[in-house]
Amino acid sequence: MKKRFILYLIYLLPLAGKAQVIQDSLWTIRDSIPCQAFLAIEDNLGQIFVVTPDFSIQKYAADGHKLNRYSQTRLGPVSSLDATNPLKLLVWYPEFSTVLWLDRSMTSLGALNLIDAGFPNVRTLAQARDGNLWVYDEPSFKLMKITPSGIKLFESAPINQLLDLSLSVNRIREESDGVYLSDPNFGVLRFDNYAQFRSAERRSGVLDLRQGINGNLQILTADSLSSISFSLAPPAAPLPLPEHPEILQLWLGHEHLLAQTRAQLYILEPKQK
Repeated sequence: MKKRFILYLIYLLPLAGKAQVIQDSLWTIRDSIPCQAFLAIEDNLGQIFVVTPDFSIQKYAADGHKLNRYSQTRLGPVSSLDATNPLKLLVWYPEFSTVLWLDRSMTSLGALNLIDAGFPNVRTLAQARDGNLWVYDEPSFKLMKITPSGIKLFESAPINQLLDLSLSVNRIREESDGVYLSDPNFGVLRFDNYAQFRSAERRSGVLDLRQGINGNLQILTADSLSSISFSLAPPAAPLPLPEHPEILQLWLGHEHLLAQTRAQLYILEPKQK
């Protein structure tokens, strides 16, 4: 914990001089929010949720003005947010294996401790569209669907037996055509809504993923935004990410790219051709 706090302090050291606005030939700035985010997501209403250095979660409207805030320190840092349901934000605190849900006013709706529920080895999870949870159990190599009270509904076959590999899952995402898992060293795996394996696509360096407007799966890597087609729609050509010395981190929002500098969170969108 002490080491993490020191890294946070280093992150907050001010730049010498005024930060320049991001300019890129392929990307345009839709808006910006004056904040320092260690994590940022965008829901399907265009609302932005950010995790700040003091572990608080701030909610912003689509036009960038602050709406609400939630803060607590007893569960440690947040490692992921999931706004699949914009009225029920999922917050994951891995140090205490605790899932917390917040309503639209950022008031707690309840929590689930996965250790107490019998799932002590979960490191990655996501919200299902029906209000349940998708979790990846590392020792058993299984994708599982559980209820908010911790009851198992479905589980996959051991993935290490299906593909002869040991996954290090960094993202889970339920979309309209299935559930996706990503591993930066392997790529993307697709399951149906009953946790049954359907297909896999090798793609190294996956940082984030989300279904695009055309139905293809958008893939964010360190240097590009591309797509994978699991249907008949042809994948779009990879779009290079904006390069600027001020950008510290990028996240894939629902319809935009979120770029964090030292003092601003920029909401970017591709320029129209």
